[in-house]
Amino acid sequence: MREFKTITAAMSSLNQMDFLSQLRKQTPTDAILLFFLLAGFSIVPGTPVSVVAILTGVVFGQVVGSLINAIGIIAGNLLAQRIFMYFHEKADVKKTPRIIKAIQKIKYPMIGIILGYMIPFIPTSVISLTVSDVKLSRKSIVIATVIGSLPMAIIYSCGGAALIESHYQLLVWIVAIIAVMLIAVYLVNRNYDDRDVTE
Repeated sequence: MREFKTITAAMSSLNQMDFLSQLRKQTPTDAILLFFLLAGFSIVPGTPVSVVAILTGVVFGQVVGSLINAIGIIAGNLLAQRIFMYFHEKADVKKTPRIIKAIQKIKYPMIGIILGYMIPFIPTSVISLTVSDVKLSRKSIVIATVIGSLPMAIIYSCGGAALIESHYQLLVWIVAIIAVMLIAVYLVNRNYDDRDVTE
């Protein structure tokens, strides 16, 4: 019985390796398609760029997936900023999340942009719209966008790869990192609420 279980486990492992091998037989065309999806989803409000970023990790693995995510998301964020600046679109204050209002009030706008892009589950298009109202040089905005976009690009890719490869320990670490980020969002929101009450 023990030998049978061992053989079954070995066959299951081989099947999983074969599945991963087939899944990751991708071409440059697939990478380009995902790049355009990431860039496009980073521009259009309400589209789930995180889903595409996780899928990229599933298909291309941690390293290549992170690279594709980073290039696609950063390019999309920078393009979205230019689009919003060109059309001079303004955010509706009533519909603007409190976390965005808090970022706008940060003493150092560059840090606010970095934090905004690093926070999970906030549409990057909203941050890009906020950037259009920030008084910073183009160089500072680009640097802040790159620094802020990299962490989630890597986390999404690693999460997708860990999910398909059953690396549960890595998944636990990723969940813990996201939890810390969400706690930070909560604290910023609470601080913003307290400030509104005192004012």
